[in-house]
Amino acid sequence: MTTRTAGRVAGKVAVVTGAARGMGAAHARLLMTKSVAVTCVPDNIRINSVHPGVVFTEMLDQELEGLGLDSLDDFLRATPLRRGAAPDEVSRCVLFLASGDGSFVTGAEAGRTLTKYPNDR
Repeated sequence: MTTRTAGRVAGKVAVVTGAARGMGAAHARLLMTKSVAVTCVPDNIRINSVHPGVVFTEMLDQELEGLGLDSLDDFLRATPLRRGAAPDEVSRCVLFLASGDGSFVTGAEAGRTLTKYPNDR
């Protein structure tokens, strides 16, 4: 028997070097988010995931080296918005999803960004 009247779950998909490895894991998480969201709706539990793309953190330089890019500009040119996010932009998105303000959102892929890898044509 379920005793809770509502709940929230937010997941995060990280950028993984190696496009095939990262994309397979990311898409599995996307489908899992939607599947679990549909399953949990009757219990008033919302499930969402956050996919911020490029976030300016200490780890970013290491990721860029692993991709073999000459500069951050090269990497950002491969993203539709041509810019990255500050960590507080991502945290505000998660806060919205976890708050009552996001009470109508479930099964969403918040902040999902498309990335064209530099070697893709």
